[in-house]
Amino acid sequence: MSIFAKAVILLSISLALMGFLSFKTNQIQNAKAQLFYKEKYIQSANDLIALLINADSKNLQNRLKILEFTRSNLPENLKDYKEIYSEQITFGHIKLYENSGLYYLNLSYLDENLFLFDTTQMLGAREKTTLNLLIYADIFLLFVTFLIFIKILTPIKKLANTIEKFGKGNYSYRLKPTKSNDEIAQVIDKFNQMASDIEAMDKARIQLLTDISHELRTPISKSKIAISFLEDSKYKTILQNAVSSMDKLTDELMHIERLNSQNANFKLETLNIQTVLLQSLSQMLVFDENIEIDARDNFSFQADPNYICIAIKNLIDNALKYNDFTKSDKIFIVAKNHKLSVKNHAPKLEQSLSYYTDKFTKTNELSGYGYGLSLVKRILDKHKFKLTYTYQNAQNVFCVDFSS
Repeated sequence: MSIFAKAVILLSISLALMGFLSFKTNQIQNAKAQLFYKEKYIQSANDLIALLINADSKNLQNRLKILEFTRSNLPENLKDYKEIYSEQITFGHIKLYENSGLYYLNLSYLDENLFLFDTTQMLGAREKTTLNLLIYADIFLLFVTFLIFIKILTPIKKLANTIEKFGKGNYSYRLKPTKSNDEIAQVIDKFNQMASDIEAMDKARIQLLTDISHELRTPISKSKIAISFLEDSKYKTILQNAVSSMDKLTDELMHIERLNSQNANFKLETLNIQTVLLQSLSQMLVFDENIEIDARDNFSFQADPNYICIAIKNLIDNALKYNDFTKSDKIFIVAKNHKLSVKNHAPKLEQSLSYYTDKFTKTNELSGYGYGLSLVKRILDKHKFKLTYTYQNAQNVFCVDFSS
């Protein structure tokens, strides 16, 4: 769950609690006010009725003044008032009304009809209004706090998105500096500085590898030409294998570098497995008698023809290189159910597949660096294909699943 979603949930909970608190507070205050003024009006009504019966207007006015009651005419819209108490007396009645949180006393005796209001209620109404205003101010403050939080969160969210893009190899991406001078601005500034440094180092690394690859091409080519003039011998074979390994290592290093730096320009095409196998084998110096292929299931898939051929060529090359020819003079390639399996007779790998697909892996059973499998894994990952390894019938089986 994102921080923004958490903030919205917390704000919603806070608003719900504040709304519930406001409702319950008003409810309790209204209940207390109704009980208080109901008791006060009923107690005062008996004295006032007695003064009405005796027609003692002077004492009636004094009593109303002492009770802080004010007298007004019976409202024309009395039906809009809520009757909360009613008592019939001889030749009259005592009634209590409520309207907009205020309480009124109605006394009737013969032709006299008093409609009274306790002015002390105004103080309570003002206190209630003040309390409600404070609650509304608190709710408003919550909104302001939320907006400030969102303003703070926005650059953090942008920073997270930038780091994600940066992690995918887009080293040129930068955050827009903010005008503030807070900790977020400092983080953005440091990130942009770090990004510039990493981009510069990445460009320098790519340039270095490009230069090394370019510089190696000439001596390797000259070495191949020179070796071709040597007489056939085991030493010539050793030299040829060494130079070929160096040439292959240079190519694979550059391919790995392009894949790591996101510079691999994939051009996806619809390919079939038979064509890809033929193109891969055509790039290798292999003998037909060393490979047995079963590709009757000629399935199709989307891939870059250049890179997928490199991956399959490396799998086949590894199978040939580490095959135990004392047990079998062939390796086996099977295409079936959108999967390509490359099998050879060799001891079972001691480590998991991930160990061998890491860069610069060197083990006792593999007498070379693990560039081949590393390159295969990276190419397949870019295509979202899956590479698996199993050991069956004394055979190492590397399988590419094209249906992923």
